This record gives sequence, C-alpha cells and structure tokens, in this order.
Amino acid sequence: MPSRLQETLKEKVKVRLRSSKTLISRDVQIHLAEKLAEVHPFQAEKVVQIEILKSEEGAAAADKTDEAQSTGEKINIALSRVADVKVKNFVEKLINVYVVSITCDEVQYFLEFDSQEKRDDWGNGLRSLYHAHQWVNKRTEAKSDLRKLHLIKAITLQLPRPGCILSMEIETAAGRKAPLDVEDKKDKYSSDKCKELTQDFVMQNFIVPAEGASLYRFIRSVISRMLMERETNTIISEIDTQRFNKILENHRSAEHGEVRKLLRLAEAQLRELAGAVPDRIGRHGPASQLLVDILLRSIEKTKIYNRMAFAVNYGQSGEELEF
Repeated sequence: MPSRLQETLKEKVKVRLRSSKTLISRDVQIHLAEKLAEVHPFQAEKVVQIEILKSEEGAAAADKTDEAQSTGEKINIALSRVADVKVKNFVEKLINVYVVSITCDEVQYFLEFDSQEKRDDWGNGLRSLYHAHQWVNKRTEAKSDLRKLHLIKAITLQLPRPGCILSMEIETAAGRKAPLDVEDKKDKYSSDKCKELTQDFVMQNFIVPAEGASLYRFIRSVISRMLMERETNTIISEIDTQRFNKILENHRSAEHGEVRKLLRLAEAQLRELAGAVPDRIGRHGPASQLLVDILLRSIEKTKIYNRMAFAVNYGQSGEELEF
C-alpha cells in the first residue's frame, strides 16, 4: 500500500459506527494501529482501532485531547479476522452516507463517513491491506483452508429434487460447492425450520456466520414465491370448476329449476372463495396484492358469465337473473 495512504489511515478520523449486532449509530474515532498478535505474541499485527466517543461531548471536545473525548471503550479489528471489505453508498434522511463495510467471523461493522474522499481513502487502504495480508499468508492458509470460514460466492437455483420444494447449490469463496434442499412438507419449510436449516448449513460448510441472515431471507423469499405460484394455480382450478360448462358436464338433462339451484350453489362457493383469496395468497411483496386483485376479478367475471350463460340457455323474458 502507498506510504501516503498508510499514513492517512494512522490519523484518527471521526465516523459513526453500526454493526450487525448493534444497529444504533455511535460516534467513534478510528485509526490504523499495531498491537501484539494473540496467536504469535512476539509478532505485531495491524488492527483497526475503534474508540467510542462521548455522544454529547463529541463536538464540544474538539479542542481537547483524544483521551478526554473517549469513553475508554475500544474495539480492535485485527486484519487477520477480516473476511471482506466493501465500499457502499446510501441515502438516509436525504443525506448521503458513505460506508466502509468490514466483515469478520461473527459480526459485520459499518463505518459511516461524512466525506466521500475520506471514505475512499479508508476503503482503498483497508482493501489494499486486506489483499496484501491474504497474499502474504497464502501458503499458510492453504494448509488450513478446509477449516477457514468463507463468504458465499454464488447461489444457483436448481429444479427441485424429488420430495423437495426447493433445491439449490451454494458456492463459497473457496470454490467449494454444496447442495441445499428443503423438503416439500409444511412443517419442513416453516420459518423456524428454515432458520434451523440455514444455521446447520452455515456451520457444516464453514461459512461466515454473518452470511446466515442473508441466506435465510433468500430461502424464505424463494419458498414464499413458489407457494404463491402453487396456491394461485390451485385457486384458478377451483374457479374453473364453478363455471357454467363445468357445472353442467354431469347434469346434461337437468331442468330449469335444478340448473338455477346448481348455479346458486356455485355462486355461494365463489363468494366464499373470494373471501379466502387474500389469506391464501399471503402478503409477500408487491406481486401478492396484484395476484389477489386479478383472482378476485376472475371470480367476478365467472359469476357474470354464469348468469349470462343461464339467461341464454334457460332464461325467459323479464326473468330475474340474480341467484
């Protein structure tokens, strides 16, 4: 890493800190430091040192020493613990926030900068240090690669295997691929079961625990959409069974009064189905409401079609067509 950039990281910078464990934003001071390694006590290792500041005195203490501003609480992120470094931008309350995301074994830290220039210096600097550390320790890591925790690189959805509602192949950053299947049983794809399945998969395949939440949300999202599609097809079939032609298939010789009675029963079942559609489709994303509206309109059209078909085939002039 260029010496200028390395010197920049050694200077203390005020930022805001969030993490996957604590979403509340805190004022902190960060800088690059060196401390004795825990594994090799006689070797120094680079760490990102985070000092928690007194929230009410952060601005007023600008002229005081760093010790006066600090609460004394410190977080040291050793470079050897870092699994990934990413640079992100987002808008919060119409204000641009520039973020450096540091992923470790069990937690993800988000450093929020007010200045894009400072964020870029830290993002580029930390990534350079991280890649340099990876390169220097490449031979040592190769020996223990099977036990090292890795990020998820890719998820490939596959055709569900027999007895499964969902099948996928997950590839880690180490290039290792592993299948993940969810059984097609209601008690096997519930929220709790999906969480348990995700935790077991992450542990067995040496994946960074912080990836577990994203993997769980992806699995639940895919299953929700598959169940939505399945339920939609079932409801469409139920609507079709209440159409005039289907009702009369087994009642070809039915008389006027009997046909009216059958259509009255069909209309009652369609009304009951219309009331159940929202709960059966669920509320998973904006597409669910669109599906509900389309199905309800289809039910209303079927009721109108049944009345018109009855009027054409059995109706009399001036007869009330309501069932």
